[in-house]
Amino acid sequence: MALRAIAKPGLENSKRNARMDAEPLSEAGQLRRQQILLLAQGQARRRRRARRNRRGGGFVVLGLIAAAVLWPRHHDRRNSSSPIARASPPASQPSSEPSGIVVQYIQTDPTIADRLTLGPQTPRWTSIDDRQLLDELAAAGQPGGIVSMNGKTMLLLRSTGQLAGQQAGQIR
Repeated sequence: MALRAIAKPGLENSKRNARMDAEPLSEAGQLRRQQILLLAQGQARRRRRARRNRRGGGFVVLGLIAAAVLWPRHHDRRNSSSPIARASPPASQPSSEPSGIVVQYIQTDPTIADRLTLGPQTPRWTSIDDRQLLDELAAAGQPGGIVSMNGKTMLLLRSTGQLAGQQAGQIR
């Protein structure tokens, strides 16, 4: 804002420049103008440095994110050798203290899938016809009816007057 008050070359026709040229500044006014110019230049320098730091900080953050994402993959590839080969100490060096890593070989049982597989299950439901369905609903305290309309069959409960479920296939 203070930069706009300073006369710029090439703007001789503007009213501001005409006013500034017409009224010469006193020695104190010229000193104040120089102080304002120095303050404005310092502020512009700080803003430029802050923008550059924000831009650089963004690149640093992106680099850290990329490193965090790629580091485990690189680390896994580098250490992809067998853990048994890395963990077993050489036989020529007897160790007086036990190692913290214990290696055990587990035999796979070839019949485990057959033993844990469930056999064919008998259905836990029974099929009933329309009359048996209505009798069961009446016994449960929900008397209803079956309505066929426009080629669609619906179950209608008498106590609420609303459809009880999805539309069924044609039942006759």
